[in-house]
Amino acid sequence: LIIVSIVTLVFMCLLAVPLADQIRNPVLMFSKRSTSASDDSTATQTDLPAPYRELESTGRVLTHEISRRRAFQSAYKRTFEVSSRGMARVCPDSLIITDMNERIRQIFELGPQKPPQTTLYDIIVGDAEKGLGGFSDALRQDKEFNIEAEFFTASKNRIWLRMSVILIR
Repeated sequence: LIIVSIVTLVFMCLLAVPLADQIRNPVLMFSKRSTSASDDSTATQTDLPAPYRELESTGRVLTHEISRRRAFQSAYKRTFEVSSRGMARVCPDSLIITDMNERIRQIFELGPQKPPQTTLYDIIVGDAEKGLGGFSDALRQDKEFNIEAEFFTASKNRIWLRMSVILIR
């Protein structure tokens, strides 16, 4: 029994642990590079030995896709902020308004502060609420949603607006 334990210990020390390290190290390096790419930090290419070719290729693709997504988000943010049309971000499930551009703030007579925790149901007038029923379903199906409805402004005035909703990923 003691001999079996010693043989197992020797096997673990001589073969299993180094083999596990050879598998683990490239995966850890890939994880580190992926994290640093998504955090905008600059990863040095010489800090660890090169991982498996598949992981290196996947890391390059991941880094490229992250930079493309950031460029898209930046362009969308600029478009959102300077659009002459009123634009708002609305959570498709709860219909909570999470952000508004300057033009829609003017339309709803709001200041530059973050919008209050308001849903579309809070600002839409009466029977028009029924028209919002297809909002979430249309977005889940990646379809455009349009409604003409009367809305309340911050000063409780009523205004008619045509709302067009699209899902932006």
